[in-house]
Amino acid sequence: MVGRRNGRIRGARQSAVLAVLLLVAPFAASAGPETATKSAEASIPLANEGGIRDWRADGSRGMWLEANGGHWYYASFSSQCTALPVASGVRFVAEPSGVLSRWSSIRLGHNERCFFRTLQRSDRPPRRARRAEPQ
Repeated sequence: MVGRRNGRIRGARQSAVLAVLLLVAPFAASAGPETATKSAEASIPLANEGGIRDWRADGSRGMWLEANGGHWYYASFSSQCTALPVASGVRFVAEPSGVLSRWSSIRLGHNERCFFRTLQRSDRPPRRARRAEPQ
């Protein structure tokens, strides 16, 4: 009789521990990557007052930005920015304080607006391949 009772108590404890782990696991799993993402976010001050020296398109997925200090950043878009690869110029839409961050966007032409998904420090963009000379 004692053995059967200990088995039921042990089973109840295991069930309780399992229930607690199942309740806590989603929060523990989301804490790590979220903290890492926040530390990787960047911003460019005075972006609307000449704080960006140069930019290069990465197709329609994102763009590299060079700040006046010479540091490079990569901004990925929340959706495809189809007009960027053929755009001759962009207008940066920064926060009211003038800071360019992941909450900012770019404006192309009159109607196209592309919103950032991320803005992170980056290495400089890869060099453009040279086109072969016609023969």
